[in-house]
Amino acid sequence: MVPGGQLRTWLEVPAKPARLTKAHPVLAALDARLAELERKGGEAAAREIAGLFGDLAWLEAFMADVADALAEDRFADASLPIVQHPAARGLVLADTPAASVICTVAFAEAITPTASVTLDGNLSVFRIVRGGPVAMRYWHLDGEKLRRDAEPTWLSDGDVVVIDGRREAHMIERAASDLVMLRAIVKVDTAPLARAFDAGTGRPIGLSSNDEAASRTQMMLTLLRLLGRRDAAPCFAEALAHPHHFVRWHAMREWLALDAAAALPRLRDLAEDDPDDEVRIAASRTIEKVAARCRG
Repeated sequence: MVPGGQLRTWLEVPAKPARLTKAHPVLAALDARLAELERKGGEAAAREIAGLFGDLAWLEAFMADVADALAEDRFADASLPIVQHPAARGLVLADTPAASVICTVAFAEAITPTASVTLDGNLSVFRIVRGGPVAMRYWHLDGEKLRRDAEPTWLSDGDVVVIDGRREAHMIERAASDLVMLRAIVKVDTAPLARAFDAGTGRPIGLSSNDEAASRTQMMLTLLRLLGRRDAAPCFAEALAHPHHFVRWHAMREWLALDAAAALPRLRDLAEDDPDDEVRIAASRTIEKVAARCRG
């Protein structure tokens, strides 16, 4: 039988050294620097992060400490969030309201062109740390479609690029070897919607919200409709003043499905006064169908 005191000692989880946690001085300083960017616009934040990525002495200092810790204990846990993808693995070095910074290793044999590309709505900053040359393909928004560059852009170790995901899509087509990259995702001035496009034709194929609060609003309105809560009409009316056009139209569609007669006057208001062209057109085309259903 193991003595109780010795058993407790064996079961104790030792405190992780600061070099393997968010308390590491480099990561704490990174968080503080990113926090300052929240008050600035997206372009200004991207420029400052690009400058930060120009000299990686801070990252080298952190990784040297991690290497020392792993030399002492090869099962040491860095206690940082991990991003996993079939073609890559990443370590989240910082995640603040202004920006996230991720160090990623992409596996060369898994880098293959995909059938779709996305305007993710964010400004991103990339640094090719090691593994170049890298073929980066770009698409640019042209009206409602994406226009594909005829040739890829070749990036080498040390190159830093800023990609405006509100108007530009990108794809790594191939790399000379496994690729180490540093990426920052700027969260300031993010577009409300991410848009997916066919990589070959450039035509739009899907939309998704980048706004978590807006998505929750849409889900709650749908739930109210499914529950038959006609008494929740003030909730639908309030959502018609939401700053995002897709939330306003979602609210109107759900309200019409719940109580078309009550929603019809507000549908007419949308057709006349909504600030978004698409909402006004959709509302105008819907009025007569709804009115006929109410009369019938």
